[in-house]
Amino acid sequence: MDEVSLTAAEADLANAIRAVDAQLDELAERERRTLGFGMRAGGAGGWFAHQAEDELDARRATLLQRRAELAAQLRHQVEGD
Repeated sequence: MDEVSLTAAEADLANAIRAVDAQLDELAERERRTLGFGMRAGGAGGWFAHQAEDELDARRATLLQRRAELAAQLRHQVEGD
């Protein structure tokens, strides 16, 4: 396997991407728990779960946008453009 060498800036960006990925994983787990609660609760609990789902969707969109920005920065660093 070829050895890959990263600059400090590239390593920082890669670590930031991994951190965002971890946040996305945590968000998915929270969503799974929230939606499971809403399905079991019904009524007002279901309504609150739906509101939480909207908030989770907004957070996911923000994290995905941040990840895309970091990936573009890393690509720029690696390609040297």
